[in-house]
Amino acid sequence: MASFGRAASIPSREAGVVCRISGLGREAAANLLSWKNSGFSIHEDVNIKAWDRNGLERLVGYCARPALSQQRLVYSEKTNTVLYHTAPKDGKSEILVMPPVEFLRRWTLLMPPPKKNLIRYYGALAPRSPLRPAVVAKVEKEAALLARR
Repeated sequence: MASFGRAASIPSREAGVVCRISGLGREAAANLLSWKNSGFSIHEDVNIKAWDRNGLERLVGYCARPALSQQRLVYSEKTNTVLYHTAPKDGKSEILVMPPVEFLRRWTLLMPPPKKNLIRYYGALAPRSPLRPAVVAKVEKEAALLARR
């Protein structure tokens, strides 16, 4: 089992390269670099076995979840405002109160632009990796073996 104990971060000198490659804007890159733990985490031990249908269902449910929780969202007709209860931080939950148009403006900021790929593949799964054909062939072979069972 291999895992990285700390998050891999993007050095600021490479922010320009990241912006060019990923299409990330300068402002977004600066914001990412300002975070305490900027970057991403990798843990190769997280996986779902081919026979684990419940695990697959949980993963698909997680991937398909909406950007906002409807349980935390309330519209008040009386005051014509939207109330959103944020996730608890340090044991405290915050309530955001805003007009409906402001809520819609903020919500649309969470939506990716059309035809923008949000999933990046690295290593052997990267689109131009010389190892990708071998990995894909192995997966197809294993899938064929599982289909025969």
